[in-house]
Amino acid sequence: MRSHRAAVMTAVLRLLFATLLARLRSRFQLEIENLVLRHQVDVLRRAIPRRLRLSSSERLLFVWPYKGRTMSQIPHLAGVTDRLWESAIS
Repeated sequence: MRSHRAAVMTAVLRLLFATLLARLRSRFQLEIENLVLRHQVDVLRRAIPRRLRLSSSERLLFVWPYKGRTMSQIPHLAGVTDRLWESAIS
């Protein structure tokens, strides 16, 4: 009787210990995976080109043709505003 009880207790303790080790091991693997992914994001951020910085004169060249016009008067934006208006109504 006593040896059976000891065997059950040993099995339960082994199961608890194995569960704890698996939990810690998976936590460690998760931390490593997170570290690798962060490094990958950093590398990709460095690889993309930076936002283009425009000077005041360059901005003026882009804005000047549209100065004083409404969006519906600008040919390539007229269809966009119509679609936006139709989607706002429905």
